[in-house]
Formats: sequence, structure tokens, C-alpha cells
Amino acid sequence: MTWDNLKHVLFLLIVLVLMAPSLKSQVTVPAELTLRQAKDILVANSPLLQAEKMNQEIARGVFIDVSKRPNLELSVSAAGLGSQPGTGTFLDNQEFSTTLSYDVQTQGKRQKSTQIARYSIEVAEFEFQDRVRLLFWELKQRYYQVVLGQREAEVTREISAEFNQLVTLTRTRYQNGDISGRELRRIETEQYRLQEDVIAADLQLENAQDRLLALLGTDVLDTNFHAVDDFSPAFTPPPLVELKQDVLQFRKDVEAQQKRIDQARTRMALEKARSVPDLKFFGGYRRDFGHNGVIIGVSVPLFLFNKNQGNIARAEVRHEQESLTLKALKIQVSEEIQIALNQLDSNRRRLQVLSSVYLENTRQARDISETAYRLGSVSLLEFLDAERTYGEAVRRYNRALYELQVSWAQLEFAVGRDLP
Repeated sequence: MTWDNLKHVLFLLIVLVLMAPSLKSQVTVPAELTLRQAKDILVANSPLLQAEKMNQEIARGVFIDVSKRPNLELSVSAAGLGSQPGTGTFLDNQEFSTTLSYDVQTQGKRQKSTQIARYSIEVAEFEFQDRVRLLFWELKQRYYQVVLGQREAEVTREISAEFNQLVTLTRTRYQNGDISGRELRRIETEQYRLQEDVIAADLQLENAQDRLLALLGTDVLDTNFHAVDDFSPAFTPPPLVELKQDVLQFRKDVEAQQKRIDQARTRMALEKARSVPDLKFFGGYRRDFGHNGVIIGVSVPLFLFNKNQGNIARAEVRHEQESLTLKALKIQVSEEIQIALNQLDSNRRRLQVLSSVYLENTRQARDISETAYRLGSVSLLEFLDAERTYGEAVRRYNRALYELQVSWAQLEFAVGRDLP
């Protein structure tokens, strides 16, 4: 291998090494995407979650800092340089001192500061888990928007395909002289409208897929996939009492707020401890104009005027503030659960009406009108009206399925966990 070839190989290896991190970070979305897979991809690749997780590292850095003991302080000084020339040695004419000092924190201040930092780590972890809850709620909405788009595209194409057969029949009837050209043009116009519906449904599906891909953390938004998990309207929520009990265990924002109360309580104890002065012990060596000596002492600040009253008062108010915030949060959670249950019940009753009465009636009316139109016993306008009514009923039914599924996801979001 020549030197030029070797240089090309080395250059390619360097490029591959530099590109490896970016290639590794690409998000792979399977062609058949389940909701569980979407959750896994979101947790592994979401920039929002990665940024939120860094708060835990920041809190751990603070914990490491406050958990360490104070550093020793070294002080070296000299005085009398150049004084009394010609009398004795140079060192005998100088004053040197070297001391080491160490601050001793009283009242367990370091332990209390460490505990406050430990609470900050736990709060950051709970906040990360709560951000996961928020993003899962957004993920479910976007995922089921894709499912709705798939259903809309499928139904629209089905109606358009069935209508195309009638257009072919109508053209045959026109050629046989059974209908006028005006009626043929009218049904061809309706055919064009249905084609526009197909294009609009495809656009709705593409946009829903792109929104889901963006949430999953990829900027490659032209990936085609199929959302596997369809709507599941058979929901039976647990009793309200059980749901409210679950909040204390699964709502991480509630747990984070409880930790903030503990942190505020510890901070209050720390501020009270700071009203007691720390001690500074020091010792060293001193040479004073030819005489050697040892320095030992202690320094104590005198808290005659400022006894940290302001910080103590602020810490007490902050503790009360955090307690009130927790109380308000629990009320808010109860409200979210109740509203989600109300919405779920309303959407269930709406779906029952659509599926048992409205959708079935419009389907039968469309089928009867289509058969009658083929036989020539009803007018084109009557058939088109029945066709449009049926199409609107199917869209309403699909939308009702979507809203019921989202209301179930809303209940899971309010509780803080997936419900069976």
C-alpha cells in the first residue's frame, strides 16, 4: 500500500470515528410501531428528558460540595524586613509567622446542609419522573392522532372506491340514454370532492405522524410507519377512592412537593443553627526577632446584633408556603381525576349513542339508497345526501373513539400510572 492510499484510509477512519456519535444517536422507528415501543424510544431519545435528567447531576454536584469538610487555611507573614541593619543576622532582625486555621461548624450545620442537598437530589429525580408522565400524556395524544388519521384515511378511501363503481355505472346508464348529462356531471363532481377528501385525509395522517416523530426526538420526519395499537373502548376505571389513594404513590409531583417540605423544615433548622457562631482554631510557628514560639488560639465571632433572625423568619415562612402548596396540589389532583372521570363517562355515553343508533341507521340508509339508485328508483340527490350523511357519521364515530381513548389517557395522566 502506497503512502497516498494509506492517507486516504486514515482519513476515512477519522471521518467514521467523528461520525459515530451522530450515527448512534439516530432514532430508529419501526415500520409497525406500538405504543410501548414509542414510550421506550421517547425515554431513550427525547432531548427534553435528557435535559431534565441533568438537573439530577447538578443536584449531586451541590451535594458533593456541601458534604465536604472545610479546607485548612494557611497563613504566612513577615514583618520588619530590612530593619536594624548590621545588628545580628538577617533572620534575627525579622518577624515571621506561619499558622494553620480550621473552621469548626457547630450545631451540625454541615450535616443539615448535606441533608438539604440530598433532598434536592430526590426532588430532581421526582421532577424527572413527572416530566416523563407529562411527555407520556403528550405521546398518547399524538399516537392516537395517528390512529385516528389511519382510520380516516382508510374510511375515506373505502367510500371513494365504492363511489367510483357507481360513477362507472352512471356513465353506462348515460351512454344507454337512461339519465341526462346533467346528472352525470353532478355525480362526477361528487367524485372529485371525494378525491379531495382522500388527499385531505392523507395530509392529516402525515401531519400526525410527523408530530409524533418530532416528540420521539428525531428530525427525520419523512419516516412512514403504522400505529399498531388501535382504539380500545372497553374501559372500566377503578373506584374513585382507589384512584385518589394511588396519587400519593404514583404522582411524582406530589412526592417532590413532600420532599420540598422536608427540605424547608431542614433549612429552617439550619438557619436556627446558624444563629450559633462557628469556631476557628488556629496554631503555628512564630519567630520574633530571634525568638522562636508557638501560636495557638481560637477565634469566635460575637453575634451581638445580627443573630440570623431574618433568615430564620424567611425559612419558617418558606416551610409554611411549601405546606400550602402541597395542599393546593392535592386539591388540583383530585380535580383532575374527577374531571377525567366525567369526561370519560360523557365520551362513553356519546360513543354508545353513535354506535348503536346513529351510525347503524345512516349505514342502512346509505345501503338502501345505493341499491335504489342502482335500480333507478331514487334520484341522484337522494343518494348523495345519504352518502354524505353516512360519511359524516363514520367520521363522528372515529372521532368519538379517539376522544374516549384520550379521556382514558387523561385519567391515567391524572392518576400518574397506566391503568389496566
